[in-house]
Amino acid sequence: MLLIGLLVMSLFGNKMVAQTAIERLKADYPAIMEHYAKQLENQHADYIIAIDVSGTMNKHQNIVLPALNSFLNALPDGDYVSIIKFGTKAEEFGLSGVINQSTRGSFQNTLSRVYDRDPAFSQRTDLGAMCNAVLAQMDRPGANNLQYVFMFTDFINEPGVGNTDWKTLQERVAALSKINIIRAMAMQLPGANTGRDIQLVRNVYPNLQTINVDNSAQLNDWFEGQKAEITKVRLKDLILGDFDKWYSENKIKTELSIGLNRELTLDFEVDGDAVPAFVNGFMLTQCETVSRSNNVENIVLKCDTVYKGRAVTAEIGSVKFFQTSLCERNTKVTTLVTIRPTFTTGEKEGDASFANEIRNLGLENDLARTTELTAESDFVLGVDLWIACLLALVLIVLFVFFVKDTILPYRLNKLRVCVAEPSGEETRFEFLGETSKEFGKQGVIIDQADFVVRIYGRRGYPLIWPRAIILQIVEKPQGLPCTLDVNDKVCSGSSVKMKLGQDVIMHVSALRYTFTIDRV
Repeated sequence: MLLIGLLVMSLFGNKMVAQTAIERLKADYPAIMEHYAKQLENQHADYIIAIDVSGTMNKHQNIVLPALNSFLNALPDGDYVSIIKFGTKAEEFGLSGVINQSTRGSFQNTLSRVYDRDPAFSQRTDLGAMCNAVLAQMDRPGANNLQYVFMFTDFINEPGVGNTDWKTLQERVAALSKINIIRAMAMQLPGANTGRDIQLVRNVYPNLQTINVDNSAQLNDWFEGQKAEITKVRLKDLILGDFDKWYSENKIKTELSIGLNRELTLDFEVDGDAVPAFVNGFMLTQCETVSRSNNVENIVLKCDTVYKGRAVTAEIGSVKFFQTSLCERNTKVTTLVTIRPTFTTGEKEGDASFANEIRNLGLENDLARTTELTAESDFVLGVDLWIACLLALVLIVLFVFFVKDTILPYRLNKLRVCVAEPSGEETRFEFLGETSKEFGKQGVIIDQADFVVRIYGRRGYPLIWPRAIILQIVEKPQGLPCTLDVNDKVCSGSSVKMKLGQDVIMHVSALRYTFTIDRV
């Protein structure tokens, strides 16, 4: 029985370990594993290991080989392993393929021979040739979409004949990154000027992680950490890969705009079809002004505020101008905005919380993205909106009064004119919207009157004179003197302004006619 147990462990040990690790993750991260368990169970990875074997690098084989052998022996069955040997040139070395119990020995044998001296590799170190060889493995038919690249070298580039087309390499890796999850590790070996040309490789792999390897114990500890949490690391990489994809494909969109009242507004939108419901908002964690138009003094931004919702329009700050003016034209600002997605929490205490599990995985900050956003507007108010509205209201009121007083006719409405005649009789007339009315021998007839008087509403001019009711002698009686007086004061002209309740007396020779206007 013991022999059978040992045989089972020999044949299925790594697969059983992987399944146990997944079950443990389901217990530790139930909310996350509800979404990622099946994907994780079916996820295999490519491990592409590039080893610098140029003349100066052979001395590091006692650092590299033991740790690599131990790490490869811990990989789950079904992963793909490729070993690339490089120096003056770069090429696939020995066996490449799926690792399992029957192939582990072959991979270990390949590793044991990788540092065997070969003049074709030992003269120089061509990092470009290495990147091309790695890319050929990454882009092979049937490649897994989770890919780990380990590069063991001092990153000093000394190419031979020919130049590397770094730009094309960068473009090809960028294209692969849209469909694959790529994690590249620079295993930087010690030496004079180590890391001198690492930027060439980082341009190809922008998220290149650098691990400084000074001795075998340090490298072994790093790989031991990777072995202990290899399934957990894959889970983290799956989540990171999803967010990388959603950001690059604009499934999580952010746009910045400047409002009429100088407010900076951020539009955050999640594609409901592509992004699962566990993303439920965002937090603005950091802002940095990149540039601004000449009329902008600074940008005031509000950070560390949580905004809930999968389609949110949030005011995140405001624009401050150098001078206070009614309006500003051609305003433009560019800022680096760091946005961290927020996640669902349990409805009640004890429920699985996606947000807590992301935090426990240590991914909270890793899922944040810094984006350069530009906002511009042709017209922005230089004062607060309420002040602008108040000014606009004043202008509207002035305009209304101006139109009413100067353009629209002054209609007399619900006013009554009473004319006291010399005989003691009274003649009355009520205005119901007329602009003027004549009294005397025409219009409103007054007995024995030989004159014509017109009462009308005169238009006004704002701030100059108001509208008024005017009594005007249109036609005087022939051969008779005719005057107007108000409050016992004789008016010099043929017209006078009437006030409500005030008598205007018209003298025709010895006859006296009293005109009074009042409200109905």
